[in-house]
Amino acid sequence: MRMETPITYFYTKRERDVNVRVGFPQGLLTEFYPPVAKMLPAYKLSEKPTLKNSLLDWGRVHLIPTDRLTANIDDPKRRQLIESRMLTGLIPRNAGAFSHYYHARETDSALVQVHIEKSTDPKAPTLAPAGDYFEKFLFYRGVGNFSLPLKLTAAGDGRFELQNSGPDAFESLFLVTVDGDRLRMAEFDRIDAGARMTLVQSKQTSSIDQLHQAVVTALIKQGLYKKEAEAMVNTWRSSWFGEQGTRLFYTLPQRMTDELLPLEIEPQPDTIVRVMVGRMELMTPEDEARVIELVRKSAGLRKAAAAKAKKTGKRFSYTLPPELAELGRLAEPALVRARALTDDPVVRSEAQQLLRFLKARS
Repeated sequence: MRMETPITYFYTKRERDVNVRVGFPQGLLTEFYPPVAKMLPAYKLSEKPTLKNSLLDWGRVHLIPTDRLTANIDDPKRRQLIESRMLTGLIPRNAGAFSHYYHARETDSALVQVHIEKSTDPKAPTLAPAGDYFEKFLFYRGVGNFSLPLKLTAAGDGRFELQNSGPDAFESLFLVTVDGDRLRMAEFDRIDAGARMTLVQSKQTSSIDQLHQAVVTALIKQGLYKKEAEAMVNTWRSSWFGEQGTRLFYTLPQRMTDELLPLEIEPQPDTIVRVMVGRMELMTPEDEARVIELVRKSAGLRKAAAAKAKKTGKRFSYTLPPELAELGRLAEPALVRARALTDDPVVRSEAQQLLRFLKARS
């Protein structure tokens, strides 16, 4: 299971220090910002990581309300310009392909500052260079081995069976299908604990903007501020909403979020609201059949390209067919699924070769 980019915002009317740590009992926290004071387990490139009992401890984090970044300038427009650049000058700049993550800054949350002292022990490992780090939130991500109680089965023809075997209800469910330029979505309020329900995909075409607004509204209902909900959706709008395939979005009960990612903040905040969105990718029977045919077609193209190369004496080369390349990060699991489903040795062999190509390219 991939845990993609949880962030923690802070809201305070005055400057204050807090101590913050987050755990991942069933996984490994792999990335974070600002730097932490302590990370467990200690990461070593020479050892295979253990996906359990992970911990990030930022130690002391200083919170600064952004309205404290003031300039003593008479002209209102000039003052606003200078104050805005105070903030943007402190936090890291947009970084190319990762710039979509910076939508998360578009909130009214406080600025966070982490100070890293220079180590006096030359042999002691350091997690970051000494200095001061500023951001609008605490960010982390990781991978884990844990199961969720939702099981979704594609029955074909736009019908899906959803089962909740857990003790909590799940709310704000969105079934989304992207097929070429066409997007369809169906929204469901909740599935109760221990319940089963049939999800039927809408036959009407929707837009990404309509899906965007529907999810934002659902996240506000779950407790996020409007700017937080907008920032969250803007972060993964281009990928989760635009990629080909079928997926189910849903919000996790806060009890489950607290269990998966225990968060400790001292002193204790007046209120803690945690909203986590789950995403489940799946292949419909129609998708499976289509991918198997694409792999079979690829085998034929590969054979023809090899024969042509042999005839002309040129070096043989073959890449992923465009139809499979369009699947993006989902190409690998689609090929694994196709290899497992088929009895055709030609398809199995071609799927394996395409998987090797993807691995070599990554």
